[in-house]
Amino acid sequence: MAKTRWLDENEQIIWRSFLRTSAKLMNRLDQELLEATGLELADYGILVMLSEAPEMGVRMSDLAEHALVSRPRLTVRIQRLEDGGLVERHKCPTDARSTMVTLTKLGMKRLAEAAPIHVAGVRRYFIEPIGAEKLCAVSAQLRGVLCALDDPWVRADAAADG
Repeated sequence: MAKTRWLDENEQIIWRSFLRTSAKLMNRLDQELLEATGLELADYGILVMLSEAPEMGVRMSDLAEHALVSRPRLTVRIQRLEDGGLVERHKCPTDARSTMVTLTKLGMKRLAEAAPIHVAGVRRYFIEPIGAEKLCAVSAQLRGVLCALDDPWVRADAAADG
């Protein structure tokens, strides 16, 4: 059995800072978005993915791979968004076994209302504190972590670049 390589004091500080920062950032963005629009951050993320997809629709299985929520929670969220008239589910035209989720006009309207609030929070709590001169370095470091985790977003982004 390999010996555990414990974190040194500096590594622990960095790791705990990251944990605290990411949790507090997500909570703050979620709270502000929810108070202003009634949308949770995870629901906003789903609406964004749908808005960026061809014909504003994504197969449920693809949405599950890229969403930042678990598959069971995604199903519940999609149901709630559908009940609110923000998305619709229907059979996939290219695969009858798959379900497509599409953004409705009301969903697009709600997304358009929520986007400026979300972007303002991202700027205020993430972009501005880091500073323009350090953004590229931070981006490269975060992409390195995502690559180590074999994240599908980074794989898709790398394929688009190359």
